[in-house]
Amino acid sequence: VTDPACPRTIVCTDAAVTPTNCIPGDPATTDPVTGQCDSDRNGIGDHCQVAGASPACANLDSDFDLVPQYDVNALKKAAGLNDYDGDTIPNISDNCPTFANFDQKDIDVNGLGDACQILNGSVQADPDLDGVPTWDLATNAIDNCPDVPNPNQEDNDGDGVGNACVIAKALDNCPTVLNLDQGDTDGDGVGNACANPPPDLLIPNPGDGLVTLLAGDGSGFLHPPTASPLDLLPGATAAVTGHFSLDCIFSACFSSNAADIAVATRGAAAGSADDGVTVFIGNNLGSFVRQPAAPAAGDPNGLTVLVNQPTCALPGDPVTPGLRHDPDGTSDLLAVTEPGASEIRILLGSNMNVLDSSRSPLVPPTGHPAPLPAPADLRTVTSLDLNRDSLVDLVAVAGPPGGPTRLQIYMGLGNGLFYTDPTLDPDVIDDELDLPQPGFININADSLYPEIAFFSRVDQAPFTLFNVLTDRVDIDRSGRVDGFDVVALAHAFGATRGEDFVVQSDGTLQQTGTGWARVVVGSGTRPPGQDLKAVGDCGTPPLLLTGAYGLPVDINLDGIVDGIDLALLASRFGDRLP
Repeated sequence: VTDPACPRTIVCTDAAVTPTNCIPGDPATTDPVTGQCDSDRNGIGDHCQVAGASPACANLDSDFDLVPQYDVNALKKAAGLNDYDGDTIPNISDNCPTFANFDQKDIDVNGLGDACQILNGSVQADPDLDGVPTWDLATNAIDNCPDVPNPNQEDNDGDGVGNACVIAKALDNCPTVLNLDQGDTDGDGVGNACANPPPDLLIPNPGDGLVTLLAGDGSGFLHPPTASPLDLLPGATAAVTGHFSLDCIFSACFSSNAADIAVATRGAAAGSADDGVTVFIGNNLGSFVRQPAAPAAGDPNGLTVLVNQPTCALPGDPVTPGLRHDPDGTSDLLAVTEPGASEIRILLGSNMNVLDSSRSPLVPPTGHPAPLPAPADLRTVTSLDLNRDSLVDLVAVAGPPGGPTRLQIYMGLGNGLFYTDPTLDPDVIDDELDLPQPGFININADSLYPEIAFFSRVDQAPFTLFNVLTDRVDIDRSGRVDGFDVVALAHAFGATRGEDFVVQSDGTLQQTGTGWARVVVGSGTRPPGQDLKAVGDCGTPPLLLTGAYGLPVDINLDGIVDGIDLALLASRFGDRLP
């Protein structure tokens, strides 16, 4: 698509995108077999390339696997015609179009270049295992794509080079998922990482112990893939997809691009310890391998996935030194809602199942393995980035049927760690709130910080809680943003929370003092698992608490009292607050 400005990524399957330089039905600008737009007739549909894009937009690689969505330099031309092997001889007249042979040597004068045949050989080679030999000794025919499986030998433009080779050379076969190996087992041009995407819908049935998987086909219909249903899951209450395991070769572990499934199950006795979370590791081929369950408690009834949260690959676990998390520095976290125990269990993907085959890949965070305490009558948990620091936070929703509802906020720290503080929680709400959904709702007043919409069971209507993070500028809670708040902020300016904080059993940070003068207490040493990537690079020397750091003066709760806090205070200076 001619798009010099390259304002957005063009998705191959986006039927709504109409190329500006393709005339439907015109043989000069469309594929001769399918009729799809191919205005430069290079064998790659216009929707999969950005023709004529500016240099800044060329070779886009949105999944960062070093394979461009469309490699603008991959497909060569000679005399204005396609030249797949780059030997300056167009495919249509090249006696060996799939292997470069500038001299066009043909010793036996059989019309097939020597580069494409195995001279003096008696065994037919088929390296891509598609049933078509690279050179057929009997018929003198060649595989028009010898390195990529294409048993049907599709060649839409009839130039001797199979569609499969053209596509494989120029396109990332799975542009939305990191797949350096470009694996494509069935040779259909769609990489394994995208050929079997994770299910779109998972339906647990606690009665029969099944989890039904449904995948969309792009037309609005859902179909069960071959792996559906997952069975032997009595008491299954929740199921989600994410990346909860690693690909390991001995002690070397790598990110997995396959989607896994996690299923929460509750035991026979209410609130008992026979609950668990079972991971099914995906392989991008449509099947899953069951792993031993990670322990849970309190009749878990919900799983919340926190995607790509900062996590150090080497947690320094004192009990299991070989424990590893995702080497790319981010992990999907699981927050398990456990109402029977009034707690939230945090689990991270790891290599634990490789170290010990009797263990689950899901492990609690090394820095604080105990579950987070939650209010009684815990209903559900939702996640959002309340303060926009790129660390996802948790909100526990609790209360008896009919109300009232109490919310408890846990701020994310990285490495699977969270903390709470009574000053962060909103007032008790005289209603039964359920079905929380975060989003940017009050955009007229604030487009930076997200809110949460609920469904009121009492009024049978929506109920919204606005984000009032910026009201924290009233540091001393006097009801007015004034000079005292400025002085309090100035006194702590530059102070940092560091990595030596202490998360107590009730989920709060260890602090001293009262009111606006409360400050966090540092231990002086960084505990294992608190090497926070959000603070510094993993493996760097410990960053300890500095200055008079306290939650009241860290207005945006990002771990440092800085110019952002000062700017927030200045923007509200003189305001009266309720």
